[in-house]
Amino acid sequence: MVFVPFTSVDNHKGCVTFAAGLIRNENAESFSWLFQNFVMAMGNRYPITIITDQCRGIKKAVKGVFGDKTRHRLCMWHIMKKLPDKVGPSISQDTTFLKEINSVVWDVEITPEDFESKWNSIISSYELCDNKWLKKTFKHRALWIHAYIRDTYLGGILRTTSRSESENSFFGNFTNPHVTLVEFWMRFQTAMDAQRWNILR
Repeated sequence: MVFVPFTSVDNHKGCVTFAAGLIRNENAESFSWLFQNFVMAMGNRYPITIITDQCRGIKKAVKGVFGDKTRHRLCMWHIMKKLPDKVGPSISQDTTFLKEINSVVWDVEITPEDFESKWNSIISSYELCDNKWLKKTFKHRALWIHAYIRDTYLGGILRTTSRSESENSFFGNFTNPHVTLVEFWMRFQTAMDAQRWNILR
């Protein structure tokens, strides 16, 4: 089963897990069921913003369940984590390329026009114009590049690389894919107790 935590940030920008679910498949039907139950659990209140990876099932479910009530954004960290695999070993080991592309993507001051110009220049310089993943990623730039989403308050979640890393590491300390459902539940409870204790300290 797939573990789906709903994570936000507290007043000190620390991670807080305020809901979680288990689904059988990562498809639109499963995520729709999860989101519908999430809304009910939250007293029929919809999240202002939801940040996810590029999963098609999530995208479809967010649109179907949350509609215009929630802004959907993509996690920069998840996108950039995929980059080395998508551009191939030779380019992904080129430190100059990585420095150039990261300086454009992570720039919080960049304008949409500058981003597009610099992105296209880098892609052209490294002969990546025909890369399908890069084309698709650029097409959806308004969902993850800071220049296009300045009107959305994100609490530092979208562009903080350590946010996803710390959550993955946190849950990894308590469980693994090989435990039974009962054992998972017990470990999850322990993880939540540990998180609450850290918040209260």
